[in-house]
This record gives sequence, C-alpha cells and structure tokens, in this order.
Amino acid sequence: MNDDMKIALSFWRGRIAPVFDVSEKVVLVELQSNRAIRRREVVLVRSGPSGCLDQLRHLGVDLVICGAISRWLEKTLNQAGIRVVGFVCGDIESIIDAVENGRVSDACFRMPGCALPAELAPVEKKGIKNTGADRFSAAPRNKKRRPRFNPIMPPRGASLKSSKPN
Repeated sequence: MNDDMKIALSFWRGRIAPVFDVSEKVVLVELQSNRAIRRREVVLVRSGPSGCLDQLRHLGVDLVICGAISRWLEKTLNQAGIRVVGFVCGDIESIIDAVENGRVSDACFRMPGCALPAELAPVEKKGIKNTGADRFSAAPRNKKRRPRFNPIMPPRGASLKSSKPN
C-alpha cells in the first residue's frame, strides 16, 4: 500500500453499503503511513451512466472499498485508475482498522457466499494451476452432475396428476 492514499468506503447505517452502484454516501479516509489521519462523509452525486466516477476522481480517491458492485462499474473505476475491493461487509470502524493493518482481505470481511478475489486466492495447489473457476479447490470439477432429488417436484417427464381418483 502507498504511504499516502485516499480510500472511499461506501456506507449505510454505519456499515459497508450492500450495493455500491446505488450507494448514496462514502466515507473518505486519508491514510498516511497506513494510519487514518482524516475522514469525512461525502454525498455521491450520480449523474449519467458513469455515476460518481468524476466525483471520485476529483476527490483523488485511490481505492474504493464496497459491498457488491456491478462488473461494468468496477471495470470503469479500474480504467480510471481507481482500485476496487468489492464484496466486503462489516462496520466502517472495523474495515478502517483492517485497512490500517492490511487485513481487509480476511474472510471475516467477505460478504456471505462471496469467494476471495482472484488476486488473493491461492495460485497453485498440488501442481494444478488455479484458473479462478473454483477458487476453493484445485481438483477438477465433475462435468456430469447427477440430477438432484426434490421431494416436492416430480422428476422430469412425470405426470403432475394424481393417480388416485377424488
């Protein structure tokens, strides 16, 4: 991490906002030597398809930490030179502390059901290169999957009509 950095954390009710694309506010944190020296709330002005991109650029933001984010917006921010760490959850104070201590990638800050970003996942495991398709296992996936039994729905092709007369 750079010595001086500005981080924008999307927030809602004291926590990371669940979806950055519609987030109304960010906490702008200025870091110096990995310590927060200044912070302030900024209301995002969303005008046009690129949303708040111009405003974040004008504020000098280097990194956005947010909850879910659309691929398009993440790509747009990256192309503008703003790094994105998405699919993060937790209260703002814990996230700021994690940034200061280099722990924002810890599993406890990941949104439920979200895998680690490809750059944080293990690159190699037992000689098999991780392609990112399955970040938790280097074992090849089974291509042929068995149909799952559902006790409520009958198997495909079965009649929905009861065989018993009323």
